[in-house]
Amino acid sequence: MDNQLSRRHFLKHTALGAVGFGLGIGDFGSLRWAIGSDRQSSIIEKSRVIAVKDSGIMRNRKPAQEAVQQMMNEGMFTLTGKKTVADAWRMFFTPDDVVGIKVNPIGGAKLSTRPEVVNAIITGLKAAGVKDNNIILWDRFSYHLITAGFPLNQGSSGVRCYGTEPTAGYDKKIYYESLDDDYSLREDDGTHSLFSTGLRQV
Repeated sequence: MDNQLSRRHFLKHTALGAVGFGLGIGDFGSLRWAIGSDRQSSIIEKSRVIAVKDSGIMRNRKPAQEAVQQMMNEGMFTLTGKKTVADAWRMFFTPDDVVGIKVNPIGGAKLSTRPEVVNAIITGLKAAGVKDNNIILWDRFSYHLITAGFPLNQGSSGVRCYGTEPTAGYDKKIYYESLDDDYSLREDDGTHSLFSTGLRQV
């Protein structure tokens, strides 16, 4: 695959924050990619970081969807070397995939994952042939999703969006544990952070 990219590498590096789309200053002339430093943790292979900046994207105090979409497209073209949105996203996704998008909505409308960025990702997934109902936006609580601007949908059509705590619960056997966590802030399982089982029920 081009430039040693693969679905596995993409998903791993994305989960670790290696691929970033910045909504900051500059313009598309500053679009560039860089190879990750050798000084990174040994568990991370060299990674490409894409930074896309544009100072003129705000409309009525929020990012303009068309500007964010263009930035996402430019970033994916640079990452993959492809010329079309469909070709770029098809490097990582197929029409048979079920794709979960974990957002962070706890900061409300101003400080959470931006719906405009998520919408741009969804456009790319759909261009790759992923079915609407096989795209799932999720976090722990439904009310956080609502306040951050993500409409709920657990139906059989359209992109799904829901909180996983009331709908699916957690895997009690597989967990992450940090002894540095404040035990008093945890519920029931002390220092255990449990994995949601929500995406198993698709």
